[in-house]
Amino acid sequence: MTHFILILLFPLLGLGGEPSVTEITTAIQKGDATTLGAYFDSQVELAVLNKEASCNPTQAVKMVEAFFQQHQPKAFSQMHQGGSAAKEASYCIGNLKTQNKTFRVYIYLKSDSSKKLIQELRFEEE
Repeated sequence: MTHFILILLFPLLGLGGEPSVTEITTAIQKGDATTLGAYFDSQVELAVLNKEASCNPTQAVKMVEAFFQQHQPKAFSQMHQGGSAAKEASYCIGNLKTQNKTFRVYIYLKSDSSKKLIQELRFEEE
C-alpha cells in the first residue's frame, strides 16, 4: 500500500514525474545498463561496491552491466529525491533489491536542455 501511495505522489513532487528520471529508475529496476547509459553525461563518477572510477559512458555501461550480471535486479524503489532551487541539478536515492542483497543507489543528475544527465551513480551494499 505504501508503494502505491508513493507512486501516486511522485509526479506531484516534481522529480518522479519527469520522463528521464522515470526512465533511469526503470532501467535500474530492469537491470538495463544500455538504456541507463543513454543518460550518462560525457564523464560519469561511478562507484560500484568498492570500485570507484571516473568513466566515459562506454566504460560506465560496462561496469554497470557487470554489476547487474552479478546482482540481478528484482525491484527498485525511490526513497528520497530533491534538487537545486534553480533546477540545474537533482538527486535520487533508492533501494535496489536483487536476488540475494539490497543495495542503496545514489543518482546525481544535472539538467541538460532536453533531459537530465547522470553525473554520478553509486551502488552501495546496505
